[in-house]
Amino acid sequence: MNWRKIKTVLILLLAAVNIYLLVVLISQYKVGSTIGGAEMKAALKLLEKDGIRVDEDVLSGKKPYYRVWQSDYGSGRRARLLERIFGAEAADGAGMHLTGEGLELALDGIGVVRFADSSPFLLKFTADGCTYAGEYDELLSFSGKLPDGIKRCSWLRRKDLGKKLEQFLSGSVSGAETGASIPTKTADIDVDSAIYLSSERLYIAHFTQYAEGCVIEGSGGVFAVRAELVLYTDASVIWLSNPEYYTSALLDEINILFRERDYILSQSGADRDKAPEMLVTGIEPVYCVNWNADLSDFYLIPSWNISYSDGSKRIRNAVNGSLVGG
Repeated sequence: MNWRKIKTVLILLLAAVNIYLLVVLISQYKVGSTIGGAEMKAALKLLEKDGIRVDEDVLSGKKPYYRVWQSDYGSGRRARLLERIFGAEAADGAGMHLTGEGLELALDGIGVVRFADSSPFLLKFTADGCTYAGEYDELLSFSGKLPDGIKRCSWLRRKDLGKKLEQFLSGSVSGAETGASIPTKTADIDVDSAIYLSSERLYIAHFTQYAEGCVIEGSGGVFAVRAELVLYTDASVIWLSNPEYYTSALLDEINILFRERDYILSQSGADRDKAPEMLVTGIEPVYCVNWNADLSDFYLIPSWNISYSDGSKRIRNAVNGSLVGG
């Protein structure tokens, strides 16, 4: 008996079995994580029949797998954030007074921090000696030629600026007591545009926050950096305090578009012929903030941001399909 040949055959058989099992697993994953092509085509025909057309390449065909996040908010949140960023001594010695928008605090030797009652996540900060007040913010979204002395920043520089902001928000700055009283962190930060003012040696940047790679609706804003230090912020910063999460079945792109169809038809009343024809030009997953009854906790809820060719947009909760903010 030729044991060498038998051994070779057994190895080949085992390899074939492993390849077969891998193919089966990949097939099961595709079935469980994507919408079938035939199912999608049938759904799109039904939607088009009722006046909702979907632009080519809008649908990804992927089923959403995002978690619902829950975070503490708490009545003493502002004081704790000041302590975390600037240190306990600076926070305790802050001069405080009320403004028409909310609260203003002067931190000795550091700068001024402003909070707004109408926007619970808004953080405005101007360091001592910083004269920037947002006058170049509009250039961050300007696509044309920039004025002399101003240049756009590279991807690598934007990444570095994002790290500077993360260090600032986590308390990793001179004089701050890092790791102070609260286990709080921000969501992930992505700097999507930045410019450099050579005459002032100042970087101005815009950022957005993400959770699990998904943008958080309404988050982000502008900040300024000079000599490695954040000198200015005007942004909504989502802080996750003692975060917990749970999973929930989510409505996919097709299901959410049928919710849109029902909504559009309901607006036209009994006469369906009066329902306007709509062209969907985009549908993107986003996280939206939702509050509990007493505003002590907030949630990041997976949602769908739907764009139409007429420029209108609607956001729907991916857990129950309801309109967000409507």
